[in-house]
Amino acid sequence: MIGSLSPFMMFLLFPIGQVVIPCLGDRFFEAYQKAQVEHIEQENSSWKMSVPVPEAEINRWRKQLGVVLGIPENLPKTPLQVERNGSIDTASFRVEKIVLQSRPGLYVTGNLYLPKNLAKPAPAVLYVCGHGNAFEEVVENGKKIKQSLGSKVFYRNHGARLALMGYVCLVIDTLQLGEIEGTHHGTYNKGMFWWQSMGYTPAGVECLNGMRAIDFLQSLKEVDPNRIGVTGRSGGGASTWWIAAMDTRVKCAIGVAGMADLRAHLIAGEQARFNQGVITGHCDCMFMVNSERLDFSRIGQLCAPRPALLINTDQDPIFPVGGFRRPTKEIAEFYKAMGHPERFSVFQGKGGHEDTEELQQAAFDWLETWLNPTHPPRKLAPRFLLEEWTLKVLQPKPKDEKNTTAHDWFWKESQSRKSADGQNPSHLLEVLNKAVPTRLFGDPKSQITRRKSPVTPKEGILAWDILENEVVVAQLWTKNNLTKPAQILLLGQNQESAQLALLSPAKDFPIDEVLFLPGKGSMLFSDKRLIDQGDYQIHRRLALLGTTVAGVQTRVLLNYLGLLGDNNHGETKLLIKAEKDLALVAACTKALSKGIKPQLKLSDYPNSWKEAPPLLRVGLVAEPEDILLVGKSAAIK
Repeated sequence: MIGSLSPFMMFLLFPIGQVVIPCLGDRFFEAYQKAQVEHIEQENSSWKMSVPVPEAEINRWRKQLGVVLGIPENLPKTPLQVERNGSIDTASFRVEKIVLQSRPGLYVTGNLYLPKNLAKPAPAVLYVCGHGNAFEEVVENGKKIKQSLGSKVFYRNHGARLALMGYVCLVIDTLQLGEIEGTHHGTYNKGMFWWQSMGYTPAGVECLNGMRAIDFLQSLKEVDPNRIGVTGRSGGGASTWWIAAMDTRVKCAIGVAGMADLRAHLIAGEQARFNQGVITGHCDCMFMVNSERLDFSRIGQLCAPRPALLINTDQDPIFPVGGFRRPTKEIAEFYKAMGHPERFSVFQGKGGHEDTEELQQAAFDWLETWLNPTHPPRKLAPRFLLEEWTLKVLQPKPKDEKNTTAHDWFWKESQSRKSADGQNPSHLLEVLNKAVPTRLFGDPKSQITRRKSPVTPKEGILAWDILENEVVVAQLWTKNNLTKPAQILLLGQNQESAQLALLSPAKDFPIDEVLFLPGKGSMLFSDKRLIDQGDYQIHRRLALLGTTVAGVQTRVLLNYLGLLGDNNHGETKLLIKAEKDLALVAACTKALSKGIKPQLKLSDYPNSWKEAPPLLRVGLVAEPEDILLVGKSAAIK
């Protein structure tokens, strides 16, 4: 394979002027990803230094989770505006067709399963759905189309079974697969990476919808408000953990096939298709915008000391055994340290990513143990399937619905833009600092060095590798006759334009050096890993590690400026030239630099976060142009 060849052999294979060592970017990324996963694992295990963990620390964790889910702190509760749009009667239970608004215009459709002849308020279960859906065929404008009945219909068996066993059960639709179809897939396959800049993830919407559904359940006379559980599988399993971690009114949680740790998502998948991590098997509702660098064990720990059960199978490709066993070991240790080891458990069944009878019985047994402990052990009722079309709630869809545009407004209540008029530049710098990693690899004292590359890009150009911890983090191209410190540095987009910039005479701003940051030029990330049709999903991976491509590039450039300052006693005068996405990186670097403050000549600077490369949560406090102002770095005209 090409990646295993020596630099000399690479030179032979790639003629002068063409691609130079294309594996450099991938080697950097693999080393960075591995180091950051290890750091986050260590950071999330630090609670062991203070056992039992103080309540104030647990409250801080919950606040962090709210931040990465994009749920505004102290969000006021708006009226639920509950509507009941009909019901279905069976011999043992009634189904009410419910719609509520978790926020004005954010409609949550659901089916409420109510056992008949209840003598007293019953335990209740909120069932949150995964990615199954049901449709009906309708005629619209003379054409047959499929119309969503909602994910609640696909999972209707759970509501009916629980009602037959005496539980009130509310099954609610997801944002993506409800009767009003929103989207979960902004970064998965729609290229909407600006979500990360705005701190938006549909996981936050699903969590908030679940919490408001609990508000509704507690208002019902049929429900014991102190015996409410939540469960779901796959995407619903993930939502179960979000809701139970954020809402202490949940007295029993059962996440089915809904948890895998960062190591499983990014490095250690266990089946061929996902052998470089299971992230490609999951949509955006599974993930935090992880500026707080949480591993998934932290979500389970936030359920303590309330009873929680994780259920999974032994051959699930997207929730592999190692992926859920590692975090559940951490969670179990936490429950033990907090004095309640019996309240957390793991059930491992047989099979793949499927909803088996074995798993459903295990889930029911856990509900009985903690929500209905006086009842003798019993088998779950037989499957009961109502006709799909009978469970539809809306006809027609509300004209004021905001489900389909949730990603355009949900984050706005977290917005705090005070930097544009200079009132609060320190707040922007604080958020920027969090969006840019503080270090690339393991040793905080590691030094940036440079060495001559064994490859010559083109006659008249020298290549230098910029290293940290023996990993190439950037590559510098210089004119081979350069005899004095560079005064003009170009942030290179690609190798062809870099060659022209270095070798072509220029009257204005002649380029002395070109620096390729990770993901650019000779540091390009390849798309040849054949994961899900070649999509390596770099942006999604880095967001789970608490940064972005632009964040990493900014850190590398900051480190490089530090190297220049060290070599020249801090006296280097430098102009950085950059365009498009790298223009933003240059502006961020100047704003954050504590050493060299370069001048900037920028072109095609992004006007909005929909144009700019993502920086986690920075869009909540500033527009891209504000970074220029805070850095006092107006571009040279």
